[in-house]
Amino acid sequence: MLDKIKLLGIVPVVKIDDVEKAVPLADALCRGGLPCAEITFRTDAAEESIRRIAAAMPDMLVGAGTVLTPAQADKAQAAGAKFYACRYFCCCALNGGKPRYDRHSGVA
Repeated sequence: MLDKIKLLGIVPVVKIDDVEKAVPLADALCRGGLPCAEITFRTDAAEESIRRIAAAMPDMLVGAGTVLTPAQADKAQAAGAKFYACRYFCCCALNGGKPRYDRHSGVA
């Protein structure tokens, strides 16, 4: 997963307020050559947006951002996130389907 991010060189950070716009946005990113997105957990639409993108576009590298608690990390994983970014308690990646909480990492 990290190799894919390195190859892309950029991860679009996206705040989605309307879940109906999630899949069209993901499709546009993929068609534009960026099959990756970090969906921020700053809105109530985040979890469902991740779920819809993961289901509709399984090859897209979709993750969660602004993850502030282990409970949010668990929700992100259950929704289909392949990675998540955390500012305060950790920076995490999903490793074999299991969350990895690392309080010392700068990036995942």
